[in-house]
Amino acid sequence: MNKKRLIPAAAVVLLIILYIGASVFLKQKVVEEINEFASSAGFSEKIRYEALSVNPVTMSGTLKQVSLEDAGLDFKADQLNFNVLTRKSKIKDLIIANGEQIIKVDEIDIKKYKLEDGIPKTTVIDVTALRFPVDSPEIKSRIGADELVIDIQLATDADFKNKIYQYSKLNFMFRDLVDVKMNLTFSGVDIKSYAKFDTGSPDTLQNDPEFAQKVQEDLANLKLNSMTINLRDRGATDKLILSAEEGDNSTLEERRQKYAAELDRDIAETESPFERQLAEEMKKFILEGKKEAVITMMPKEPVSVQQIMLSSMMGAGMDELAEATGLKYEFK
Repeated sequence: MNKKRLIPAAAVVLLIILYIGASVFLKQKVVEEINEFASSAGFSEKIRYEALSVNPVTMSGTLKQVSLEDAGLDFKADQLNFNVLTRKSKIKDLIIANGEQIIKVDEIDIKKYKLEDGIPKTTVIDVTALRFPVDSPEIKSRIGADELVIDIQLATDADFKNKIYQYSKLNFMFRDLVDVKMNLTFSGVDIKSYAKFDTGSPDTLQNDPEFAQKVQEDLANLKLNSMTINLRDRGATDKLILSAEEGDNSTLEERRQKYAAELDRDIAETESPFERQLAEEMKKFILEGKKEAVITMMPKEPVSVQQIMLSSMMGAGMDELAEATGLKYEFK
């Protein structure tokens, strides 16, 4: 055969060998990276799957019929996509079983997941349709469904050196009920110091005196830097707060007036200016059909979470807590 013809043929063979070699390497790498990801998320067992395909060009892999059992929980997913370069992944049709209790998730989209020393530093995760079954007949009747469907958005960033942790997104959208969108920043705790406890199961940690002491010490050091909660009513007020009891034939407007009258009694009885003003605003919210509430905590200096809890348990009033935390609210 002519040498000129041999060169392109050899190049094609070489490319095929490289592609096959890259595919074999990538299959191993995808499984290794996914198990590492699962470990960083707190799982001690390795994943199982029925089929694995890879694309060496995009450095991504797809696992089919994935399963994982850990700490009494059984996880099963129809499909898991993972990119070795970006560490982005997507889990579809996930089922989480804990005995007879079953929770379903349509999709988990992990858009960013960066580690530092094996600990998540930056994350961006969207969860679509987390489905919780509703057991209570009363709640089923009120919401008109046999399950709660929740969409979740999570975005975090950790400054391990300065022990500052930000949740720029901590959003829970309860479909046809309420959107709860939060962002918060807390500080004062060395998250990396918990890495030594990663290998322990929840039951083991619960009975570990060293772990219990560590949590107690960190609770004393935990500080709230800031927090904002935005509530958007999408039916929860009418379905849960103003819904009619069994045998109650009153109209929605009549129930609004009844609830407002109860708030009037609270206003008359309280001695707290903060609680009185809050009840007044809630009354307007109910009667005027407002849909949004914004709650903020912006202390002048980071405030001890433990101190807030202790003050509340010891009977501190809302005025005192508002002064300490910079608590404010607005109904729209």
